[in-house]
Amino acid sequence: MEITHLDPVSGLAWSVFRGGREEVMRALGSEHADAIHAFRDLRGGSWQAQVRRADGAAAERFDAVRESTSRLLPVESQELAWIAEGAGVPERELWARNLRGDLGRDGTGCSDLALTTDAGVLMGHNEDGDGELRDEIRLVTLDIEGDPTITAVWYPGMLPSNAFVTTADGLAFGMDHVPVVTADTSGAGRHFVARHAQRQHSGEAARAALSVGALRRRLRVRRRRRRRARGPDRECGGARRPRIGPVSAHEPSAPARRHRGRPRGAR
Repeated sequence: MEITHLDPVSGLAWSVFRGGREEVMRALGSEHADAIHAFRDLRGGSWQAQVRRADGAAAERFDAVRESTSRLLPVESQELAWIAEGAGVPERELWARNLRGDLGRDGTGCSDLALTTDAGVLMGHNEDGDGELRDEIRLVTLDIEGDPTITAVWYPGMLPSNAFVTTADGLAFGMDHVPVVTADTSGAGRHFVARHAQRQHSGEAARAALSVGALRRRLRVRRRRRRRARGPDRECGGARRPRIGPVSAHEPSAPARRHRGRPRGAR
């Protein structure tokens, strides 16, 4: 296991974690335990509110989505458990954090801009996260045996999936958090689906991991028909063969569909 601290980028601290999956995820939690505990202990903060919701009004939905996510995406679910163990916090509370948008609206959300030029793909991400974590957002590089190396914009206590990521296999991935109204309790939490997608070795594989057909076949996720988009939007770009593919999920914890036609800008 190796941890390297690089020079900050645009004011963001940057750390590199190399090793096996378990040791990397435990180290991700332990190295940032102070920041995670400070956020957890913030009186009246969003962490406490999300845990109250998971234990109270949304308890039935929370337990169902957690169980379904653990069944459908066991690798990514185990990664979160190791982060919790490394940080010394209850695993259930990290689940409450990472399923925050799958249980209902929480007031946060982001936007992306993506376009192709003669020189390649240009992507921009506007990060609208928790204001309480403004000073804690950072860059992490995960060099896990068997996975493509990824560099992600990351909040301590989250799976490294919910903002923006680039990978050694040429994938750039922006995720816009669009909270849902009604949870599909047979699906998988969007952060876990996003983490699953970024572990793929090509842009096509990542898109397939987010597609309706692939999730039905591989994850057995149920899609309900809705008029309004409900779930995260993602912009996927490939650096080796310049291409972008906006993807929208229509259900919480959910299958997604790929948009066809011209790329769209930030909403």
